Amino acid sequence: GLADGCRAMDVPVVGGNVSLYNDSATGPVPPTPTLAMLGVRHGYDAPDSAVTGEGTLVLVGGHDETLGGSEYLAQFDGSDVYPDVDDSTVAAVRSAANHDATLAVHDVSDGGLAVTLAEMVNEDAGVDADVPSIGALFSEAPGRAVVETTAPDALREATDVPVVDLGEATTDGVLSLTVASEMVDYQYEDVRDARDVIQRELD
Repeated sequence: GLADGCRAMDVPVVGGNVSLYNDSATGPVPPTPTLAMLGVRHGYDAPDSAVTGEGTLVLVGGHDETLGGSEYLAQFDGSDVYPDVDDSTVAAVRSAANHDATLAVHDVSDGGLAVTLAEMVNEDAGVDADVPSIGALFSEAPGRAVVETTAPDALREATDVPVVDLGEATTDGVLSLTVASEMVDYQYEDVRDARDVIQRELD
């Protein structure tokens, strides 16, 4: 059935995985087929995932402090219920990426906001963000994205989910985070070196 549908729509499946017999600390995981698909949208220039340094940073989908399934929780040998996916937030992320005032957009996934913001920093542009808690910083709750925009109010009006302020994109290449009144700064070189750990280990 999948093959017939893909042929009819001329859309390739570029990867996938079917997990039928997985267990976690909380019990059996339901059988989960996952497909990666690729399509082309004509006449659309997708925004970059790195900040430009020219806009305001917002979180589409709002903060979440649940840590189920997160890398942060795994580091402490913890377990919790995985967060649910809200279809309305997925649609809101898509709308945000299409919005005229959007300069950059990056999904919140592995590592939560901490990794998302670090991956948005580049040599010429940085991030100055304020996050309410450690939970909010590392939650991997799905269906959310960080957006750099020049019109945050217009973006709020265009979506049906919470859009909360995170801070500003900067022109100094620094990742600056304030978490529950504690502040940390990372220069671009430090962030770049942290990103390169996986590649160095593979080499």
